[in-house]
Amino acid sequence: MLPNRGLQRQREYHELLQQIRQLENEISVLSRIDAGHVSKPTEAGSFDRSLQHFRVELASSAVLTKRQELDAMKAHAAEMLARDPKVALPLPPPKPETAPEIKRPQIIAAGVVGLILVVIGIGAATGMFGGGSHVPVVTTMIAPTLEQRVEEAGALFYQGPPVAVKYEGGVVTLSGHPAPTGQWYIDDRMVMTVTREDKTTDTWEHLFNEDCEKNEVLGPLDVTNLFRPGTNLVSVALYDACGGAAGTSGPILITVH
Repeated sequence: MLPNRGLQRQREYHELLQQIRQLENEISVLSRIDAGHVSKPTEAGSFDRSLQHFRVELASSAVLTKRQELDAMKAHAAEMLARDPKVALPLPPPKPETAPEIKRPQIIAAGVVGLILVVIGIGAATGMFGGGSHVPVVTTMIAPTLEQRVEEAGALFYQGPPVAVKYEGGVVTLSGHPAPTGQWYIDDRMVMTVTREDKTTDTWEHLFNEDCEKNEVLGPLDVTNLFRPGTNLVSVALYDACGGAAGTSGPILITVH
């Protein structure tokens, strides 16, 4: 367990990641407005066109401001991670509420029920994982839902802060929503780098649109070979390949199970 000060920094880091994801979603929405086309003269009056121009200009200004805020947040997150890599560890679960005092017969009954549930849980775990020790299912988002326009073909359009994934055994699956079975795709290329505790790295990458006509849809992928026991830092970079639109089909998820 981290000391109180360490836990506080850990919470600050995770809150910063949430703010980064929220800001990224806001930028995605505003970018769609910024890329919108103003109606042709035959389709709208002068007042409507002026209003649309004003709306696009506001969105463009907001996107610029929010991207500056996002760059500052990402730099702060990277600085916190460099000072103390443990801030990226998953937060401990909240403490359970204190159970009310119950009489002894109820305690005995609760103990019997609890034992039955434990036996059932062991049976379920054996059925799911082939008889090995139980591995808790933990899903982590490594890239949010994105939809935006790009000016330059082949450019980087998203790079998230490193996300900590704790691995102590089991299968690691890369998928869309719902995890760990959801289909997914990137418009157009994804590079995922995994850094282990011993500082070694491994990379998975894929181009989803080789002919610039249609993005390939993938099912869940087993990427267990990229991970080592301990804390693994997952970094994701997304690139456009064909120009125009760029983004994700939905949140991109890593599940240990």
